[in-house]
Amino acid sequence: MKKTIQLIAIIIFVSGLFGTGLLLYVNKFFVDFKSQTFNEVITPIATIFAAIIYLYTLFEIRRQSNISNNNFQFSFFKEKIEKEKLKLANWKLRNQPIGVLKEFSELIIESNGLKYYQLYNAIYFKIIESKEYQSDFENGVVITQSDNREYVRLIHSLFSINFQLYLNNCSIEQLLKEINGTKLSDFQKKSLNELIIIELLNDYMLIFQDYHTLSKSRKKIHEKWIEFSYNEILYRTDIAVPESIVDKEFELCSSLKEAQFDRLSNYISTNKLWK
Repeated sequence: MKKTIQLIAIIIFVSGLFGTGLLLYVNKFFVDFKSQTFNEVITPIATIFAAIIYLYTLFEIRRQSNISNNNFQFSFFKEKIEKEKLKLANWKLRNQPIGVLKEFSELIIESNGLKYYQLYNAIYFKIIESKEYQSDFENGVVITQSDNREYVRLIHSLFSINFQLYLNNCSIEQLLKEINGTKLSDFQKKSLNELIIIELLNDYMLIFQDYHTLSKSRKKIHEKWIEFSYNEILYRTDIAVPESIVDKEFELCSSLKEAQFDRLSNYISTNKLWK
């Protein structure tokens, strides 16, 4: 952009010199020199050139100011990302490694606001491998809040984890919105978006890696094909939130939608912030 403007300025300057020389030659300026004629010809040309130089100078000052402001904002947001990363690294799940979660004690202790995929994945497999879950899911059994069976309590544990991570993700989502609402260059926005997703949301994106894809797993329940993604638990409940219902006929709810856990994933997907 800068090179283009400089080229245009040079072309205008050279054209102006050529035009001035041609005008002086046509008016036989060099044959019959008169100061009045000189002033009449040169003064307006000089004024035009002065105006062009003035406007170009203003443009350059404004451009440099914008670059300086963008660089400041870029550094400011990188610093905020680092602070958020430090906060999440020191954050711990409130879930206690007791009861049905006792076997996940080590993973719970190791988990924080950045690293929790292994725990989430381990609980997911424990649920889907449960014979009770498979039977209930295939027969459309409704689970209730008071249901005390192991796989049901594990699902409730996922809800708790979802809600805690959702609260963390709210500040990350707000940071993404702030960045993409600025006048930073597209390259700077893309760099910051990717930095946030890689540094702060790596495990979150692993959980949702298949959630928005067209190729999902399918299971036939009561002569109807039900689609679901990896890390997604589908179930029937009498306390379903309307937004969680993915199939009205069976009132199937998704563990990935509980406590608005998928909100940030939807925002990233909708705004194409990740490749």
